Amino acid sequence: MIPKIRFVYSFPYDNRFRTALSEKKLQKSYPTPEQIRKFIKKIEKIWSGKEKNILKAISNLSGLKWREKEINCYVVGIARGLSSPLTMKVDSPEYFIDILIHELIHNIQNQNRKIFEKWLNFLAKNYKEEHPLTI
Repeated sequence: MIPKIRFVYSFPYDNRFRTALSEKKLQKSYPTPEQIRKFIKKIEKIWSGKEKNILKAISNLSGLKWREKEINCYVVGIARGLSSPLTMKVDSPEYFIDILIHELIHNIQNQNRKIFEKWLNFLAKNYKEEHPLTI
């Protein structure tokens, strides 16, 4: 099964990021809800032509199966990418797609937690001397 990525704007969720960042001095202004919604429409057009091939490649290359039929991707003004809940920030479309793919790799790992934990245990056991980020 190949999931459908659904881009979502949630004002309450976005507002948490907006509020947290309002206390810090930003070098750029935080996007408005309307700007985020327009960005989502732009990304949906770009992503729709690539979605199936990218999701199939992630599954084939990782050897893991997608377990969810649909994955919500929350788009907020400014934040680090997160795999769960899948959260992305407004950015250039190319960078957005790159980070989305990165987070989807983490997402498929989370969906296959038992299999992936075995792999992590194998690496930790066989590469004890390595830094955790290297493993």
